[in-house]
Amino acid sequence: MRKIAFLCFCLIFAISEVFASFTFSFGPHEPYFNPDTLDPYGFKGSEIKVFYVTDSNHLGNNMMIEDSTKQVTDPDYYRIIEYRDFNDKFRLMLNLRTGFGLSILRMGWPEYFMLDFALQGSLNTVFASTGGADNLGFDGSFFVGGEMRIMDMISIHAGLRHFSGHTGDEIVNDAMKRLGYTNWTPVSYTRDNMIEIGIGYDGCKYFDIWASFLMPQPGMWWSPFISQPDWIHTTGSNPQYTAERNPEQWAVRRAYGNGYGAYILQFDANVRYPFLDKYEVFASGEVKLHQDGMTNHTLSPDDDTDKWETEFSAAVGFSFINAVENLDLTIELGYHNGRFPLLNFFWKRAEYFSFSLTVK
Repeated sequence: MRKIAFLCFCLIFAISEVFASFTFSFGPHEPYFNPDTLDPYGFKGSEIKVFYVTDSNHLGNNMMIEDSTKQVTDPDYYRIIEYRDFNDKFRLMLNLRTGFGLSILRMGWPEYFMLDFALQGSLNTVFASTGGADNLGFDGSFFVGGEMRIMDMISIHAGLRHFSGHTGDEIVNDAMKRLGYTNWTPVSYTRDNMIEIGIGYDGCKYFDIWASFLMPQPGMWWSPFISQPDWIHTTGSNPQYTAERNPEQWAVRRAYGNGYGAYILQFDANVRYPFLDKYEVFASGEVKLHQDGMTNHTLSPDDDTDKWETEFSAAVGFSFINAVENLDLTIELGYHNGRFPLLNFFWKRAEYFSFSLTVK
């Protein structure tokens, strides 16, 4: 009897010790999965970036459109139009981005295992440095989902990620004046509620590394049709781009097959060295892979490349820790070779050097 009583006491004591360290709280907290990233659609901090495009084939004087005055079987249904003549000297652009995130509900054992529900969002825009500094477009992105923190060093998250691109009204108006008021619209980039899974390690003060995988869902809204996987059976409430609703366009593009899912892979890494308790030098790198690059962004099967499109970004910088009310001020020099930093210009690549100021 004494043994049973002793075992019950030990069990009750162990359970009480476990629950004594259990925490449960409502937000706001900073999300666990919130990496320092060179991605213009990241959620951490606010940034002002000036970047210089290395070649003359830069954004600001053309866009991709859907020309509904043509038949979908016409190779020029998707076409690139030029609507202004930019001097080759005008290669300087201004990129503004702001991102935020918070956890609403957090529970678990802080030293071992924590669960979290997080919301994150960002806005991104680019201005041309010509004339009246026209706005080339702006993008919105958000994440909603659950997070897991393991041993206070590994973060995992899974949830829904939304991307939506918008072409600037100034350049649309210029194009309409140049071409005439024809029945066309800019090609937009929309990924409505993709599934995102990510994992990151930041258990060392000198480096951290992160990886994300994004995949579409069968019933999501998708644009443009030229990169839509075959198994996307609807596009929201207006399924005008499905094979059933638009068989002519589908036949022109042909089926991509089950192996194609327009997946996105992203890898971020940061190395840093803090000193004097208030300064930090760092180096960052990012690689992003787009499977929709296999389509070469065209309806013509002859243009399929069967290769993922790769982006590469790198930067070095200096941070002032707690420069303004628990916020870090960062000065950064960067390099990018990949897509132009606006969603609606997914079809165009750019190489540029940049200088940026970030508060996060």
